[in-house]
Amino acid sequence: ADLNRQDRLNGFTALMWAICTGQEELAEYIIEKGADIHLRGRRNDLLHMALRYSSNKIVSHLLKKGIGVNGEHL
Repeated sequence: ADLNRQDRLNGFTALMWAICTGQEELAEYIIEKGADIHLRGRRNDLLHMALRYSSNKIVSHLLKKGIGVNGEHL
């Protein structure tokens, strides 16, 4: 399966859905399998989604992987 495939409705990837539904272990797994953390949905980037819907654990994981504000690389 393509981890970076975006749906037509929101532009969400599997990682975005995992983050927005609070599935932290799944989100970490998808990140470790190589999902692009710099993709954006139609309205938000992953960091903002994680700040809104997930715990500090996912936010910290994304920051360690190099995501910056507005999804850019650090």
